[in-house]
Amino acid sequence: MLKIKVVFLICLSIFFWVIYQADTGQNKVVFNVIDKVEYGDKYVHFLFYGFLSFLLNLILKFRQFNLSALNLRAVTLYKGSVIVFVFSLFEEFSQAFIPYRNFDLIDMAANFSGILLFAFITKLIAKNQAKIIPPTGKKEQE
Repeated sequence: MLKIKVVFLICLSIFFWVIYQADTGQNKVVFNVIDKVEYGDKYVHFLFYGFLSFLLNLILKFRQFNLSALNLRAVTLYKGSVIVFVFSLFEEFSQAFIPYRNFDLIDMAANFSGILLFAFITKLIAKNQAKIIPPTGKKEQE
């Protein structure tokens, strides 16, 4: 788990560094490389937000919001995915007020799509892990 936390902190540090660079209109080296790929910006949004939510879901041990009161038992909302999604909304909307940035609905769609795909991957891993390690924490006996 420590390795996952370290990877998450490294990704988060890079993420905040890129946001800082974009918000202040500084060194555009990273952005120039991404801009050379058609829709490169959207791929980065998709992969980075998705991967960040995936790592946070692992760190939070697949914790979910309880939706049984809403009769939505079939819907899985991982807390890590929701946290990253809410952050992505704030970050994207804030761009409307920053001189060097611009608000983009397609970026938000890429963020959401990445988070959704990686939530599905999280669900597959959680399901397989539950088969290997029952909720009691003891391995299944054969």
